[in-house]
Amino acid sequence: MKKLILAFAMILSISISLSAQSTSKDAKNDKPKTELKAHVCTDACKNGKHVLAHGEKGHVCTKECKMKM
Repeated sequence: MKKLILAFAMILSISISLSAQSTSKDAKNDKPKTELKAHVCTDACKNGKHVLAHGEKGHVCTKECKMKM
């Protein structure tokens, strides 16, 4: 009886330790990166200062940009 309880406890501890392993890092690395498109000037670009839209090369998201998403 003691051996049965010990075997059950060992199997339970092994199954818990295996299920605790996470693959979230692997899942993040598997995501394909979106390709950024080249900047196309709009009416907002004036006097050599460019206004980069979300998804264009060189764009850095701000709080306002993240709120729009």
